Amino acid sequence: MTIYQFENICTKDTNLYLQDGVKKIIINVDAVENTKNKDLKAFLEYMKTGVSKSEFTRRLNNMVETVKDKVTARTEYNFVPGYIMDAKYEQRELDKKEIAEAKAETEKFKEENARLKAELEKLRNKQ
Repeated sequence: MTIYQFENICTKDTNLYLQDGVKKIIINVDAVENTKNKDLKAFLEYMKTGVSKSEFTRRLNNMVETVKDKVTARTEYNFVPGYIMDAKYEQRELDKKEIAEAKAETEKFKEENARLKAELEKLRNKQ
């Protein structure tokens, strides 16, 4: 079985590590046929097929599913601000439209008011 382990390292100074705690481990799961250790074999089969055949791999699978659920929830949570921003934008657009309609209505009332005042003035002048 071959295992490769990678860490983030500076390409300019190979003595300098990122130290973000991230490690990438690549395992050759095709070595499962050559593995004699029962637990390791079950783990490699789980890694290759996703099928749990031991208590350890069942627990591991439960943990994986829990993390997936949390990642999904976190992803959905991260979209919420976007939905809020979209809703605010739509509300601003509606507000702009309503303000424009109110201004137009106000202009109509001003024009009608001016027309009525002029008519009233004409009537007063006739008397």
